[in-house]
Amino acid sequence: MCMLQKRTNILFDDQLWTLLTQRSRSDGISIGELVRRAVVKTYIENHDRLLQRKEAVSAIRAIRTIHKGIDYKKLINYGRKY
Repeated sequence: MCMLQKRTNILFDDQLWTLLTQRSRSDGISIGELVRRAVVKTYIENHDRLLQRKEAVSAIRAIRTIHKGIDYKKLINYGRKY
């Protein structure tokens, strides 16, 4: 477990506070821990997945061959013959 070093103050409306309180009781963890987990999931894990997707798209684009001068209309019409 990491040492917590920074403090913040967050205001919630009654409905969200009730949901967080219920969830923290059912999970057996503090509301602070719920918020920390949500932050990690939203801003760290999702960001890492986005970077992986961008890298994958770049890799696909790098290996794709680009054919210039293709008459796509001709290809489509040829495919419609059958």
